[in-house]
Amino acid sequence: MSVYLHTSPSAARLADVLREHCDACGTAACDPFLSPVILVPNTHADLWLRRTWAERAGIVMNVDFPYLEKGIRESFAGDWSPVTKDVLTMAIMAELLEAIKTGEDWAEAACSWVGRMDQSDHFEEQPRTGGGVEQIDGFSGLRLWNSANQLAEYCDNYDLHRFDDPGMEEVIKRDRLQAELRQRIRRRILGHTARDRKRYLFLRDLADGAVLLDPVRKQQVRAFGLHLFAFNALSPLHLAVLVRVARESGGDLHIWQIAPLETATHTVVQRWTHAARSLARLVELRCPECVKREYPEPAGPFAGVLVGKGPESDSLRIVGAPTLQREVEMLYNSILWHLAQDPALRLREIAVFVPDLVTYRPVIDAVFAAGVASAGSSPEGGNKALRHEYAGNASGPLSSWAAGMALLVQPWEPTRERLYTLLTNPAILAGSGLARNAIETWFQALAELGSFRGETGLEGKPDSFTFAKGLTRLRLARVMSDQPWLDLVPSGACDPELAGRVMVLVEQLESTIRQLEGQRQTGSRWRKTLLALAETFLGLPGQTIMAEAGARKQALQLLRELDWLPECGFDTIAAWAAGRLGSITLPPARGGGVIVAGMQDVRPVPFRLVYLLGMGEGLFPTPWKPASPLDLLAKDNNRFPGDIEDAERDRMLFVETLLAVRQKLVISYIDRDILKDSTRYPSSLISELRQLADIPDEAFLSIPVTGWAVTPEATALDARAPDIMSDYIRLNAGMARLRVHPEEAEAARIAAVTSEREEQKSIDLSSIKRVIENPSAGILRYAYRVEKTAGEALSLEADEPFIETDAGNESNLWTLASDLTIGWLLAEGEEPFGDFLKACGRERFISGYQRCDRVSAGFFGELIWQKKEKDLLGQAEGLGQIRTRLRAALRATNPLWSPFVFGPAPTAAREIVRGDLLPGVRLRENLVLGGILPLVWLEDGGKRICLFVDRKFGAQKVANTSVLNLIPQLVVALPSVRQALGLDGQAEVLLVSYEAPGGIPLFPGTEQEACLQRVLDLLEPGTAEQAPAMLLPAKKILADDKRIPDAEGLLVALQNAEENSHDRFVLNPAQVLVQPVVPDTDGIKTWCTSMLAPWIRMLKPDWVIPTSEDDDE
Repeated sequence: MSVYLHTSPSAARLADVLREHCDACGTAACDPFLSPVILVPNTHADLWLRRTWAERAGIVMNVDFPYLEKGIRESFAGDWSPVTKDVLTMAIMAELLEAIKTGEDWAEAACSWVGRMDQSDHFEEQPRTGGGVEQIDGFSGLRLWNSANQLAEYCDNYDLHRFDDPGMEEVIKRDRLQAELRQRIRRRILGHTARDRKRYLFLRDLADGAVLLDPVRKQQVRAFGLHLFAFNALSPLHLAVLVRVARESGGDLHIWQIAPLETATHTVVQRWTHAARSLARLVELRCPECVKREYPEPAGPFAGVLVGKGPESDSLRIVGAPTLQREVEMLYNSILWHLAQDPALRLREIAVFVPDLVTYRPVIDAVFAAGVASAGSSPEGGNKALRHEYAGNASGPLSSWAAGMALLVQPWEPTRERLYTLLTNPAILAGSGLARNAIETWFQALAELGSFRGETGLEGKPDSFTFAKGLTRLRLARVMSDQPWLDLVPSGACDPELAGRVMVLVEQLESTIRQLEGQRQTGSRWRKTLLALAETFLGLPGQTIMAEAGARKQALQLLRELDWLPECGFDTIAAWAAGRLGSITLPPARGGGVIVAGMQDVRPVPFRLVYLLGMGEGLFPTPWKPASPLDLLAKDNNRFPGDIEDAERDRMLFVETLLAVRQKLVISYIDRDILKDSTRYPSSLISELRQLADIPDEAFLSIPVTGWAVTPEATALDARAPDIMSDYIRLNAGMARLRVHPEEAEAARIAAVTSEREEQKSIDLSSIKRVIENPSAGILRYAYRVEKTAGEALSLEADEPFIETDAGNESNLWTLASDLTIGWLLAEGEEPFGDFLKACGRERFISGYQRCDRVSAGFFGELIWQKKEKDLLGQAEGLGQIRTRLRAALRATNPLWSPFVFGPAPTAAREIVRGDLLPGVRLRENLVLGGILPLVWLEDGGKRICLFVDRKFGAQKVANTSVLNLIPQLVVALPSVRQALGLDGQAEVLLVSYEAPGGIPLFPGTEQEACLQRVLDLLEPGTAEQAPAMLLPAKKILADDKRIPDAEGLLVALQNAEENSHDRFVLNPAQVLVQPVVPDTDGIKTWCTSMLAPWIRMLKPDWVIPTSEDDDE
């Protein structure tokens, strides 16, 4: 037997040599049905080898490409199962549970690490006092599971890296915990009957000759040899097993290594390639007959980098991005640009490697699925998401069935968020027969009912803000009016039958889980319990039924692991379920999309375009961490060939990535800490790369905070690096590149959106207000119908409101104040406002708000009412003058409307107390205006129209931003709207409030009529894209009454808003079809003149746009 170590920087070259070797051996083989065995590191290496060989030879068949572990298992005969890390974990958990429970002497070491445990499996690090159980650092099962996992990993590493080292055996013997555990788990595992009635064997048993080789495998290895392709790291134990297979088969062992040649002697290269050189030394040490062969073929534009030369021209970009979102947008934009430039480029020739895929995956999914059309695509083609697929063992989506099983054995938490996660699980929905929209309707009702948690009050009476109280109020609505009964106010927030079905499911889940929480059973009994849970609550989701059926089979097989455990508590099972069942995934979609993977999930497949994301300092290579006191291998200061640290592995992965690039490499990182306003730096590998080769300064780029900022820097970036463009949205959505690239402007009309827009027949006053306040958001929601999903719109707050400024309290108190003031204005009699508040206000607060869980209860509620009552009493004088005016108008038989409702008003409009419902106002042929105002009345025979403002608004000083809140009243005051409503178009219009009971006159005219038409123009598909300078949020323009910002100041304000906004739906470029372009200072003034100034001049006719702090309003 001989061992061959084949090295080349080119994976394609190694693949060709390997194919030629197999062809030659196949020709000489006596049996034409024998197949070569080639062990590969991952699925994509398998697929790439098959594809490469097929392209060379026209066909590939009868070749076996197993993973390392599977290849070893298939090399040995007999019915047995390998001892995996998962088996070690379960055996260690079983030993720890029994040892700590029985109080054996050796378990003291385990107690110091895991914590002490009582009969409920609750750990404590300090002695108990008062007979209670003190739970430290979470529930015990999680700590036990984590500890067992760690110990299993350490035990596995001892065997893999020191299986024949007497010194390591001595180190283990000196550690009482691990020495005893090692002996006990070996006895437990060897004596345990595996599923399918097979025995367990350790990997070291195979190296020692405990099992005979498979006869077919011996023939394969004798004919073709045993091949390891693209392995740059291998443990001594794995190598020993493979050498035994090759030696006893009479064949050779071939290791095909992708690495720089020995001529690459630069210190940086030597540092980067330590892992590959360590493997070579290990092979030489274990196999003195090793033969080395090198194949010096160039491998892409970075072949010269490893010998001190610079990369090929324009093949490297190193990009700093201010946020993770912008980093992924840059990636998306760059891929679209290259696809548009090179029609021959295929998606599967593009790879995105991310060290921290868990953090980046949701952002990649959001940006890639945003539906933004690619550059150069026709407008008729519509918006297309960029297909992508994940590589790796856990690359598919999580299984709903397995995740549902894990959720069923987690401690009960009766909160909105916990229940939403539980009830919207597709497998639980399938088992219950409920639809997802029914659950979301129920959660919307919870928000309206003020239900936040599941506990009940004393003696079973529903407590405030609980689910039980909300359900009781829904059920009362079926048999009672809206009058309170035993402090419960009936509510029609949701269909009581639907709410009852959901609550029955919730109560069943709560009862079942709470019952399980107090149980202690053996592992086998727990397995049966979990099977019964699945039978009761879980079903297979219809859309992925086949894939979920496979995941269910895998989960049921994993349940057999519980047979290892002795008697244990619920939290131990919960920790096991979260760790094992919660990680089961469905098969990944293979649609020929862009490959997104961790750093080693696709190695060593070459790609034309490669992107490395998240390459920040301290993130990659993996930083050094202090070793655990239980890691005995870390205490061994002697390093053996084959020992590789995480950072050394990462550096070798970086080298392999360089060698895998065939056209261009883009390395990106986050270069700004927005919270600390500080600079971040790239990975140390970038600095070392500059030491190694001549990297031009032009390769280093930094992109702006927003993808739609038009600044000199952004414009220069467009010209310098068109593949890393700054104006992401406008270029790649095929929208107008106004002010920067006017020659490339094109209309962006989307057929589906246009058809939806043509069906839209109405708009209300609040919509017009929102369009003026924030045109981008208004256009998306009311023209393009881009809305938050029902799930995004739901409130999953865990705590009820307490103080006045809490969101629920604040909005409800404003509604209460409006109801009380208008109710008193329209009331009969001469009761003073203060007496009215004492007689009706508190009762209205209690019955309509506290009993309905709309504001805080108890002590906090009393404080809130006292403050609100004081505020309302301060309005008494002004409100008294308004009531005098109202009664005088009514005596003169002038009409009065409360509320003033016309056309298709919002469904939440108040019940009409006075007046009739008026018809809508037809603004255009296919557009009808509707709306609601709190109170409107006429005076002087209709020659004066009074619009009541139910908020603080006075005549002394009208702030520009306050005008935005008055847009509904200002629109109704326009002559054309008044005439359509049957009011006098020439009448005087007054805004009346408690601060201005005499009224503030309005001055509507043609200027405002034209402005309204411009607002309506923005709602026409395509118009907004052609005039993006008119999409600036008004509050940023009017923030300072003394001046409007210049272009630089506005850009800073917009960037701050994007970074700090809670409404990312509005400002996130990945989800927004239209983003504003920041014009120059003159453009801002022009926009303000056309879109905002007319409304301000309705109140202040002489107002002009201020341009400096000295300008007077």
